[in-house]
Amino acid sequence: MPKVRLATDPSKKAVDRAGEFAASIFERWRTAPSTDPLEGVTEDVEMDFVESLLLIEWWRQQHAYPMLMVAAGLRYYTRPYVAVGGLKPVTQRLKKEVTILDKLIRLPTMGLTQMGDIGGVRVVLPDQDAVDDVLRRVRKNWRDEIERVRDYVASPKDSGYRAKHLIVVKKTRRIEVQLRTPLQDTWANQVEADSRWAPNFKAGAGHQAVHDYYVLVSKLFASREAGVEPDGEFMQDLVVRYREARPYLPGHHDHER
Repeated sequence: MPKVRLATDPSKKAVDRAGEFAASIFERWRTAPSTDPLEGVTEDVEMDFVESLLLIEWWRQQHAYPMLMVAAGLRYYTRPYVAVGGLKPVTQRLKKEVTILDKLIRLPTMGLTQMGDIGGVRVVLPDQDAVDDVLRRVRKNWRDEIERVRDYVASPKDSGYRAKHLIVVKKTRRIEVQLRTPLQDTWANQVEADSRWAPNFKAGAGHQAVHDYYVLVSKLFASREAGVEPDGEFMQDLVVRYREARPYLPGHHDHER
């Protein structure tokens, strides 16, 4: 492992190297959390780890101002919907360092500088028509800054996740924009909350029964947003899926370890 040192203006190669090294140490700790992952290493390796964490935090903070710029622009486009339902449509966050390291472990071929969601802006709008309206205007006016658009409403993720995503490049940094309806946001927040207390369902880990349940809840929400009430057979299936998933959900003490 080459030396990792925090320079005034580190290269992307140095940032990627720091991410790879810190992720390897973090994975060692995650595999055996009761042990010290740095036990027995040389002082140079320990210094490299400290410097790697500092470099990751430096790279993370490089996304703060571009993220705020994107959020400010989106507040302009969401003004017509601010008063609807008392919504505060636009929020932003920098991805936590531990979440960055976890993603680098899950996606080992991706360098830290390729990660497109270190800075994230979430837009929650009253309904799908409002989401589509804001997306249309943003794509028209930001077309030179939009790197990618993904429609997880037309083609939901296997997990059941639904939203519309953009990667916007601002000040050379990639910022992810998520546009959701309230029910899409409720679904995603529930999965996120459950993932804090149990296997990372959000990343595809955990028992299959839980994933099957989440997928059905996503379909339920999508139907209701479309003004269609699911039939009795669907609701009965939902109850069965919940009963099967319940032992593996947070708060149930009998789930498998």
